[in-house]
Amino acid sequence: MLDDLGAEHRTPWANEKLFQLLHHRYNAMFPTVITSNRMALEGRDHRIVSRLHDRELVRQVIMDEAQDYRVCLSGMQAG
Repeated sequence: MLDDLGAEHRTPWANEKLFQLLHHRYNAMFPTVITSNRMALEGRDHRIVSRLHDRELVRQVIMDEAQDYRVCLSGMQAG
């Protein structure tokens, strides 16, 4: 599971490691869950974007109505 893709510090080394990880899992057809607050993949390595757009292996779930659970928890603690 890759949590909050797009929030990481992007350096050439980090981008290459992310590609290597996703490329290996993609080729092996391993399940991988990726979460992100960002809809667009702009600025991402084109090799990663092409793998994330493979409709045979990728299922995208958009949760545009979800609230930040931290805000909900802090509201419950205060009340």
